[in-house]
Amino acid sequence: MRTFTIFALFFLFAPRTIRAADCGDWLTVCVCGDFVDISPCGNATVGEGCWNSTGVGAILVAQGCFSVSNDDVVLSVEQLPHNQFGIVFASYSSSSGQPTFGDGVLCMDAPYLRFPVHSSGPLGVFSEGPGIAQFAGIQPGDQILFQGWFRDPTGPCGSGFNLSSAILTTWSN
Repeated sequence: MRTFTIFALFFLFAPRTIRAADCGDWLTVCVCGDFVDISPCGNATVGEGCWNSTGVGAILVAQGCFSVSNDDVVLSVEQLPHNQFGIVFASYSSSSGQPTFGDGVLCMDAPYLRFPVHSSGPLGVFSEGPGIAQFAGIQPGDQILFQGWFRDPTGPCGSGFNLSSAILTTWSN
């Protein structure tokens, strides 16, 4: 079992959702401006990543169970600029340093596990999974942060990329 280190910065980010224990637990964390505006250029939103060129912030949502044996969870990054490339990435460690990164807020520290590149297509959404546990070598009891990264060439801060909200997961058997 790997353990998760929680830094004081983690508590600046508001939890949003908790899943049933038999499916593993997860909660939405690291939103751009719920309690403290930590946005890179005044692009804070409530309950989402920092706003992007669509005028809203990207969100990471989950469907399925965070169960190693089922391995059926699908993570979707939504509210994205259309036809842009992005990835889901993960870490066992929350961010302990400067949280701004591009036009968004980076919720985790290295080392990172990067999943394959996807296009947001005409609907502004891309998904990862099922098969996340096998791809990442996840074990029961692991606590992992997931977040989405995406290109945003006309984003509000001018960096060319942004980040979604993140989810903190605890995986069951």
